[in-house]
Amino acid sequence: MIGADAKAAEASVGIDADAAQPGDSGSADATVEADAAPPIDSALCDPTKGPHDEACVVDEAYGVFVSPTGSDAFAGTRASPFRTIAEGMDSAKSSGKPHVYVCSGSYPEALVVRASRDGLSVFGGLDCATWTYSASSGVTIAPGQPGYALDVEGLANGVTFEDVAIMAENANAANPGESSVAVLVNGSTGVVFQRVTMVAGSGANGASGASGGVRTDGGTNPTSSNWLGTPPGYAALDGNDATSTSGGGPKICSCPDGTTSVGGQGGSAGDGGVQGPGPGLPAYGASGDAGLSGRNGASCGGGGSPAENGLDAPQGKASSPSTSWGALGPSGWTPAVGSYGSNGQPGQGGGGGGNGPASTGFGGSGACGGCGGIGGRPGAGGGASIGLLVYESAVSLVGCTIVAHDAGSGGPGGNGEPGQAGGLVGGTQNGSGCPGGAGGSGGGGNGGQGGPGGLSLGIAFTGKPPTFDGAPVASGLILGRVVVGAGGAGGSSGLPGAAATTTVGQPQAGLAGPPGTAGVAQSALGF
Repeated sequence: MIGADAKAAEASVGIDADAAQPGDSGSADATVEADAAPPIDSALCDPTKGPHDEACVVDEAYGVFVSPTGSDAFAGTRASPFRTIAEGMDSAKSSGKPHVYVCSGSYPEALVVRASRDGLSVFGGLDCATWTYSASSGVTIAPGQPGYALDVEGLANGVTFEDVAIMAENANAANPGESSVAVLVNGSTGVVFQRVTMVAGSGANGASGASGGVRTDGGTNPTSSNWLGTPPGYAALDGNDATSTSGGGPKICSCPDGTTSVGGQGGSAGDGGVQGPGPGLPAYGASGDAGLSGRNGASCGGGGSPAENGLDAPQGKASSPSTSWGALGPSGWTPAVGSYGSNGQPGQGGGGGGNGPASTGFGGSGACGGCGGIGGRPGAGGGASIGLLVYESAVSLVGCTIVAHDAGSGGPGGNGEPGQAGGLVGGTQNGSGCPGGAGGSGGGGNGGQGGPGGLSLGIAFTGKPPTFDGAPVASGLILGRVVVGAGGAGGSSGLPGAAATTTVGQPQAGLAGPPGTAGVAQSALGF
């Protein structure tokens, strides 16, 4: 059921959801005097009006009757009313009668009005004993479970509801981001609400974004990690060894996100004084000697030309935040999600080793740089609380009251994954050749953005604005008899992925994600 906060808001606009009680008549054995009324003089009775304005229309000649004490197996008369409004509408349509008369009480049904029920009018505010109009005869449509209390779809002629309360339940907290919407009107014209109360429950909080985690599967699940290789040694990053006939070939490492780090090729005997060994890639700007290869025909250490280690990846750019709350469509409201955290960049590969001082050996290749950590996944948006949601429809409200409650908060963004250390072991040399350099570290992934907060709205619409007491509604317009709760808080930022754990170089951490956009609360909002 809608919580105590809902009842407090309802009381502030004069709603008492518990005041409507079924009358003591309407069963199959009720007295038959109600059917014994004299014939109606059509010249004196206007059948196009409702009981509020024309008492004489409450008659079997114009419609069918529904009572909490009735049965859908009955005839739908005053003496033998139906139990559900849905059955009353179907019977009225099949019998060619335009009206459904509903007496005071609670009707636990999620009412759906589509083409088969087009053109009908549903009138509440009737006393169950006398079937006369009374403003105190409350009629409440309350399904008792999450979902739309009233769903109106695809009507060409329209539908009219008068003197009823339509109450949606709180969203199910077990379904993150679920919204509570009392009334949905989609693709319909001629929809009229008079003296109708619409109450939406609270929205559910959005789901948390997943955090990046160090890979344990050898590279088969890029949605959870961007690391390459198998723990604990991640030997897939190590350089290629030289052989007795050739230098180690370039070590090419493709991270799960498609980025690449390359350890430079080792030199081979017979290359002469040509700069045969290759540098490590990718090259990051003015990196000095980082990732440069050793020289052929030179000493492997000391004052000679050793292969250089690759440069650590620079810190990535901040992720672009999303500012969307969500989208209003024909099926209702869909909360948005935040933005994904960017993956860290891969480290530069180490340079390839030369062929030694006499050019008679074979050098090992450089090791690959580590992969960047995967970015945190975004938090999902909080559910909305919306009294009336109108999608591409013509809707008129007269004398209506609308209550929305608190929206759900956005889910927190996921944390970025730490950067992966580069391969610490360059390819080994053969003979008098030189070993390759170590790879640089990948950068930490950025945190994901928190999800947007949910919306608390009396009326949400797209297309033609509904009219409220004769005037078109507009975004931000404050409407009398419309009470809203609080917009949901934006989800918290995902934490940055840590710097790689290594003794080589200066590895970089990622950046925190942006916080989620806060939701709003207002009488009306157009999309």
